[in-house]
Amino acid sequence: SKCFAHTGWVETNQGWVYLHAAGGVGGIDIEVRHPAELQRYQLPATPEHETEAIKVSLSFLDIGPRKIMTPLYATIYLSTMATIFKIMPNFCMYLYGPTGCFKTTLAVGMLSHFGDFPSGEKLSNFEDTPNAVERRAGILKDALFVLDDYCPSATKISAQAKENLAQRA
Repeated sequence: SKCFAHTGWVETNQGWVYLHAAGGVGGIDIEVRHPAELQRYQLPATPEHETEAIKVSLSFLDIGPRKIMTPLYATIYLSTMATIFKIMPNFCMYLYGPTGCFKTTLAVGMLSHFGDFPSGEKLSNFEDTPNAVERRAGILKDALFVLDDYCPSATKISAQAKENLAQRA
């Protein structure tokens, strides 16, 4: 049996399967192994209360102004389709604003479409090493990856390191 180490779409002998930390949507007996910090990326084995889940998902649009929420909402689903496109989208979405305006809370709401994310605790951030961030981003293929806390730096060297990390991720 084959064991996968990433999320996202993969073609198997069962057809196309969407991988997550606990297995695969659309496949049976799919084994996936993720590092402990990415175990939250788990979807239910079988869908339950689908209509209610769709309503809750759509309610994300009501959190704030549509001109902000619509692109964020679209990003949730666009992230799952990168493998499908012949030319992969080449952009990243970022939330900009002062401390305390709920940027991380919005990001956690977006991540909740991919598993159990009760808070922004343990999200990848700009204090992580570039290799750790790149590794996590690679594992989270076709899933939303949040890199939190891009804040001003006291030194030019620190600012450049954060810029380099942003470009690398």
